[in-house]
Amino acid sequence: MKTLPVIFVHKTNSFFLKHVLEQARIFNPDSTIYLLGDETNDKFRKIGIEHYNIADFSEQAKEFSKLYKHQSSNTYDAELFCFQRWFILRDFVTKKGISNFLYLDSDVLLYCNIDTVFKEYLDVDFTIVDHCCPSTVLFKSESLNDFCNFVWNEFYTCIEKDNRNREISDMTAFELYQKYKIPKVRDLTLIENNACFDGNINIAGNFIEDKGLKKIYWIDEKPYAKLKENQQLILLYNLHFQGDVKRQMYNYRINFKHKHVAGIFYRLRSELSLDLVIRVFKRYLSKIAVK
Repeated sequence: MKTLPVIFVHKTNSFFLKHVLEQARIFNPDSTIYLLGDETNDKFRKIGIEHYNIADFSEQAKEFSKLYKHQSSNTYDAELFCFQRWFILRDFVTKKGISNFLYLDSDVLLYCNIDTVFKEYLDVDFTIVDHCCPSTVLFKSESLNDFCNFVWNEFYTCIEKDNRNREISDMTAFELYQKYKIPKVRDLTLIENNACFDGNINIAGNFIEDKGLKKIYWIDEKPYAKLKENQQLILLYNLHFQGDVKRQMYNYRINFKHKHVAGIFYRLRSELSLDLVIRVFKRYLSKIAVK
């Protein structure tokens, strides 16, 4: 089987991006890892991250902005980009000739080799998390094309058909696409062979909770969660740090020696990057200049 590529789409050089990219590389040393980003985050070539500028794959994404109808508590720009990323991805994989790939949200820490885990899933159109969350998506290029066509041509008609007056996001699009097009989909949060993918570390669900998060048990440098019902330990192939919990990501990293690292030292290394120090210093100088 040809090694699956991993693709991230992210604007700016957020403090957590480094951890996410490093961890994907640690567990997938032979995979091609792409970052579709901007001029601020072309900083990871030393660990083999291939960087491409989002602007070079944004023609259809820009056209979609004319169709987009904002119906979300997220900001207009943030939610629009959540939709646009799928068109950016489609343009990218089409131009690169990529047939199967794993897309990861840029706040997902990976703890598995994707070729090993996903080799059984290559027959599906795509994978999903918690029925409609696209934070970890194994996609066929033709399935991505079909999804983008649905969003472009049918999505808002289906919203009206369903009489949906609540918030609308790209997760809604994945939900309605499954309802009306009936693709072959695998939900990664379903437990198989005592393992699964995490939908959101903020939501404990059937697992034991600790201070508002899934309680994680580290065994052989891998994260496990424990089921409330029978105390069974379940291996987690990833952890999704949605929202403010990104600032706790430093406690869940595996380093290049394949050791779990945590604590205040790693938090300082995480948040006090050279780029951040430079930005703060420039801001300070600009305030002095104004005075």
